[in-house]
Amino acid sequence: MNHDLRSRVAAEYDLSTADALWLTLFEQACRTEETIRQLEDLVASDGLLSPGSKGQTRIHPAVQELRAQRAAYARLLIQCGLDDHTTSRTARYRGRG
Repeated sequence: MNHDLRSRVAAEYDLSTADALWLTLFEQACRTEETIRQLEDLVASDGLLSPGSKGQTRIHPAVQELRAQRAAYARLLIQCGLDDHTTSRTARYRGRG
């Protein structure tokens, strides 16, 4: 069972009726979600800590990027009207209400 954003939204809504702006934001949210997954996998395989340029232990650089991607993802979900999971609000952002 696939739990990605595209699958969850497509299971509930007819994306063929979405307006162009909403689709653009939604596609960016889907790409951002995939980037988050990749960064999480990287940190999971490499560990939370990594060696710095002078041999010191530091937080993995992907952790900071993960924070930034999660913030961007949250903003995109809000812009798409998917933050509160209500049909009426999502439909409104898609030009259907």
